[in-house]
Amino acid sequence: MSLRFLMRFVSVFALLTLVIAWVPAHADSKVGAQIRTDYVIEGSNDDTITSNGVSMKTNDETTAKYFQFKVAKLKIGGSLDDNVKYFATVDFRGSWSSDAVFGSSDQTSVLPDLAMEYKLIDNLTLTVGQFFLNIGGVEGQMSGLDVYRWSYIEDYGYGEVAYGQMPGLALDYTFANQRIELLAFNNASNIKNQSTPGMGIVFFGDFLDGMIKPILSYHNLPYPKQVAKGPESSLTADVIKKKIDYYAVGSEFVLLDKQLILHGDYLKNIYKDWQGVVGKNDSKQSIVFEARYNHAGNASIQPVIKYDTGKHRVQDVDYWKYNTYNIALEYFPRMNVDKTDKKTQPKIFLSYASCQDENQVAYTSTTSDRGSRAVGKKIRTSELRLGFSLNI
Repeated sequence: MSLRFLMRFVSVFALLTLVIAWVPAHADSKVGAQIRTDYVIEGSNDDTITSNGVSMKTNDETTAKYFQFKVAKLKIGGSLDDNVKYFATVDFRGSWSSDAVFGSSDQTSVLPDLAMEYKLIDNLTLTVGQFFLNIGGVEGQMSGLDVYRWSYIEDYGYGEVAYGQMPGLALDYTFANQRIELLAFNNASNIKNQSTPGMGIVFFGDFLDGMIKPILSYHNLPYPKQVAKGPESSLTADVIKKKIDYYAVGSEFVLLDKQLILHGDYLKNIYKDWQGVVGKNDSKQSIVFEARYNHAGNASIQPVIKYDTGKHRVQDVDYWKYNTYNIALEYFPRMNVDKTDKKTQPKIFLSYASCQDENQVAYTSTTSDRGSRAVGKKIRTSELRLGFSLNI
């Protein structure tokens, strides 16, 4: 048993003990839970791709089939007085022993949120601790309960997956239903290689009584240690000290008396001087569109459609292009009994996603999940999910 595992376990045990003792005695304290589990069927026309260690070859129609515990979180929050609030999240799917926050969607921190908010004046709030950095536009704000296929850049970058939470502080200023957030934060994974903290600025808009809600953001992040893996393992310490720029321009549109909810995002990140080549950058980009139709505001069945087109450039050269289509049906079995907000309703969902990945250059991977690919080779993957989620 590693020391880091033991420290994580003791921290979570202490937090849960505090919750059990504190919450019943304080009426303003709240505890919530989020749970989602999926049954997944995946397939691909590329025999070099693996899923959960299983090769997916469509030459003989082999597919991967498995259960996935997608979300398992305990959320705690409340107020100490009129000016001080606190919040914490225990992610039971998080890594108990790896380096803090970074990793794949299966390796986030077991304590992604642990922070306090202090109201300095009526319109100005200071947050200190570890918390979500509001990276990733509208999609980045979404709960893992409601996303059945992350966009390409989210799946490899932020939101509820890899780079979402870091320790630092945030200063929020609100005015006329708008909000501006300034952030300063560490690279939680490898602060010894950090020459300066990361910085960020986020604008949350609200216009026409909530019909249009734009989100604009820019974050300059310290280079994560985990980037230096696989084909990038030759990165030097000086290169790791460089920064990553994250940009997001998005908006939510609430139409037809809240029956139709649309959102669109332009998301991009840029890794400066990629692989030590000065002046050459690696970048990932996604353009995302999603629509949810909620007929009459209380229908039991809600359709969702989503489209994502993206590209990946290495040293300023196009390497891959992506197109993903996702359609889902959400069923709320208690909607006719309980007319409360759907966010607190149990939900059953069926989702189908299809992704096409086209090589722009010849490519030979040094990792285990991709093989050699010729220029113009199109890799198609499909994913069917049937699952259940609960937010209480």
